[in-house]
Amino acid sequence: MAQNRTLQQLFSVHVRQVQGFFRRRVLNRDEISDLSQEVFLRLLRLQDLERIDDPQRYLFTVAGNLLKERAHSDQRKGNSVRVPIEDVLNAPELSVEPREDQELDAQKQVQQLRQILGKLPDREREALRLVYEERLPYREIARRWGVSRTMVEKVVSRATARCRQLMSSLGAS
Repeated sequence: MAQNRTLQQLFSVHVRQVQGFFRRRVLNRDEISDLSQEVFLRLLRLQDLERIDDPQRYLFTVAGNLLKERAHSDQRKGNSVRVPIEDVLNAPELSVEPREDQELDAQKQVQQLRQILGKLPDREREALRLVYEERLPYREIARRWGVSRTMVEKVVSRATARCRQLMSSLGAS
């Protein structure tokens, strides 16, 4: 009797959370109720619900395992969900091509960055070139310059901060 009361309490407190868990993870909305019921049916099979330390965590562990089992079963049966490639290609949130306004913004930023780099002291400009164009590690730059790695870090940090400052002042105008 206490077992049923505990299960009823768990169900009334957590059923919406479990349904929300499935709602965010399954494509077929008709499965949400079935999956949620299966979670609580699995709890019903346990001998002693009172011994569960963290019922919410346990419920979501069961829910996660249920999704894994369902996916594995679907994969074995060949029931995996197929999405037409046209749907993927036409989805704006998945577009890999920049919009025209984004492209213009990027071109403007590159132009501004070139102007800013031209204003940097030679050492700072060279440090950024070695780090970002040649992809050299700080220790290699330090070896070439005959200085410590910490000194290179300071030069790069100073140059980066100066670039940020100049970019933000250009963006504000």
